[in-house]
Amino acid sequence: MWLWGCNLALLIGGVVNAELARARRLAAGLPAEDDQMTPPIDTRRSTAFSAQRRNLVLEGRRHRLNGRR
Repeated sequence: MWLWGCNLALLIGGVVNAELARARRLAAGLPAEDDQMTPPIDTRRSTAFSAQRRNLVLEGRRHRLNGRR
């Protein structure tokens, strides 16, 4: 039960934090409708994942094209 409560508290805290950031952006006259509110802290993993996925797609395409010959 305590684990559920902790998870709920973290979720509510995240939502409140996001809404406060959105309210600050609106108060400053910045657009806050649909864009990401705060910049990501670290993009190394997402950049590495994108590069890995791109390499896998290229490798799959190579295999597909070589298999036709």
